[in-house]
Amino acid sequence: MTLIVLGFVLVVPEQNIPMIALFLFFVGVALSALQIIPMSLLPDVIDIDEYENNIRREGAFNGMILFLHKASSGLAVGGVGMLIELFGYTEQYQDNLPLILYSQNQLLQPFELF
Repeated sequence: MTLIVLGFVLVVPEQNIPMIALFLFFVGVALSALQIIPMSLLPDVIDIDEYENNIRREGAFNGMILFLHKASSGLAVGGVGMLIELFGYTEQYQDNLPLILYSQNQLLQPFELF
């Protein structure tokens, strides 16, 4: 699936809206799989753990999954806040859009293919 998405990145013309929509569809499928598959495997992991250890610990498993999800979300929000502050974002300045676009360009530039 990842190779299909990367293939679309290389062939999508800038003004071809249907092709971009198809590309975004495949990106959505890939991202939804990244969200759904780990949570669908969790009950099987819990059952195997109970079978091997004769202890029911589903609360611990679900608690750790929820904690890691919330911690990673919080770190991502805080990290973005620190990054835009690093580029000079201030709340008092009303027109921060050029600064934010510049900082996004600088942060994503190492990942560009062309």
